[in-house]
Amino acid sequence: MPRKPFEEQPYNPIEADLARDAAALGRPLADVQGHVLTHLEASPRGALIEHPRAKRNQTKLSLPTTLAPKSEVAKRFSLTRDEDLDLDEFLRRLQRQSGTKVALSLLIRASLTLVMHAEAEILTQMRKSPPPSQAATHDSLAYAEFEHYWAQLLAEALRNTRPMR
Repeated sequence: MPRKPFEEQPYNPIEADLARDAAALGRPLADVQGHVLTHLEASPRGALIEHPRAKRNQTKLSLPTTLAPKSEVAKRFSLTRDEDLDLDEFLRRLQRQSGTKVALSLLIRASLTLVMHAEAEILTQMRKSPPPSQAATHDSLAYAEFEHYWAQLLAEALRNTRPMR
């Protein structure tokens, strides 16, 4: 029986990460102190969501000496070619004005710091104006409206948040 011809598809890092995460859901994760951590499973009524800071002060985990003190997790997202060009030009303008290198990762991390600082106000804004259901990614008009909602909500929340000290 002849083999199926090889069809090469371009590497999609987001799809690869999602497949890796989905495969890891069933495996227990070993904790430093020998405890077993498992992923939260979805209940029949929906997914269980725990606040990321809920148990932060309850358990202090120590890093094993074999790990580097700084571990990193990669997060990825996709852009259109036009968005990528606009983003590159934006970064170049910031670099020219500041006279120093401004990496995208720096801006993303700084933005995340601001957004996380504004968490309480973001939740307040969401109570005032609940988010619409997430649009399908293939419906570009509906998805653009969904992104616009979040952009407006974040802008309002950041305006109303006390300054960082």
